[in-house]
Amino acid sequence: MSRIIDVLVVGSGLAGLVAALTAAREGRSVRMVTDGMGSLAISGGCVDLLGYAGGQRLNDPWSGMDLLPPAHPYRLLGASRVRAAVDMLLQCAADQGWPLHTAATPEGAPCNALLPTIMGTLKPSYLLPDGLDPAALARARRILVAGVHGLRDCRPALIVS
Repeated sequence: MSRIIDVLVVGSGLAGLVAALTAAREGRSVRMVTDGMGSLAISGGCVDLLGYAGGQRLNDPWSGMDLLPPAHPYRLLGASRVRAAVDMLLQCAADQGWPLHTAATPEGAPCNALLPTIMGTLKPSYLLPDGLDPAALARARRILVAGVHGLRDCRPALIVS
């Protein structure tokens, strides 16, 4: 592997993914660096957009853009550029045979889905793998919770509680 790269991306969040994809599409050699395994390793293929702003959990991440501090990256970019990045990521994923979708409100508007994590918490996620139906969790009568022996951040007892 060559040690010479054109672009080094630090972080594997939405901004890092889009930066790496954009550079790669332009023919650049790209390396991505994350702290530890990164959230993608335990996210189930979901991509978070804006789950919290102004001290509240957001159902609609787009409604929270104006609640962010002026120096927040989403505020600096503006909602239209963030939307363009989300659209580009959706298209790239679909092109690779890994379509993503958003959850929807009863009225059909895209929204964050509140999903359980491997660490035993619930978190809002915006883009979901095609086969993931967050409404199934609400309809479930019984749920099997399994642990992964040796995986430090897997907390089945928190999920159960």
